[in-house]
Amino acid sequence: MFKLTQKSYGFTLIEVLIAMSIFAISILSVAGFFVYANKNIRFARNTTIASNLAQKLIEENLAKSYQELNLGTSTKTRFSNDPASSYYSFQYQEEIGLINSDLNPITTDIGLKKILVTIYWQEGTVEKNVQMATIKNER
Repeated sequence: MFKLTQKSYGFTLIEVLIAMSIFAISILSVAGFFVYANKNIRFARNTTIASNLAQKLIEENLAKSYQELNLGTSTKTRFSNDPASSYYSFQYQEEIGLINSDLNPITTDIGLKKILVTIYWQEGTVEKNVQMATIKNER
């Protein structure tokens, strides 16, 4: 038969529960870190994509002649109407305006136009955006 002595090398139920609690708390902390890191990685990816799309639109506008750049603000437009596309969640808006040599908006054309491109996307319930601007001269 088993005889219990004071020199028991087994774990009691309380010791096992305490060890499991400490282990569970540390696993939850590490899991929380991965959720936070994943959110930041997704934001960085979307910001990079938006920056590249903005650069593309800036270059397309710079390739146009000065006269082809129509003043005004466009409506928000999707990059792709295909929901399967990786660009479906991104929208853009272009604003072209006249500026003076101090980069201030003006109403008289002196040969300088500011091209402002804004890229929008949704991060959860919050709309994020990236803006990129450049200047085109008449020459």
